[in-house]
Amino acid sequence: AEFAHKYGLPAGGIALRPGSPCDNFQGYCDVFLKCRAVDAEGPLVRLKNLLLNQATLRTVQAWVTEHWWAVLLAGVALVVLMGAFVKCCAVHTPSSNPKRPPARRLSETLRR
Repeated sequence: AEFAHKYGLPAGGIALRPGSPCDNFQGYCDVFLKCRAVDAEGPLVRLKNLLLNQATLRTVQAWVTEHWWAVLLAGVALVVLMGAFVKCCAVHTPSSNPKRPPARRLSETLRR
């Protein structure tokens, strides 16, 4: 209070720009000029703790062991879909090889 009075600062404190650290670097000022505390347990940390804890990993391991055929089928399907995607997009990719036909335009393909 003495510092604010001595240097002519307003009684409620000074307004910081949004994103500025406040409360002795314990938070950041938001667009409404409020100091928002920094959450050490942010959303990414909570998600990491949820997905990578031992109970979740054991559950996933048990499911994969029990449904191995579904995992194998999903892997084969992924390889087939990737191959089809590359095959479909290859006709639109320009090449410097003079023996290859010119690349097709995407708009021509969509009109067929």
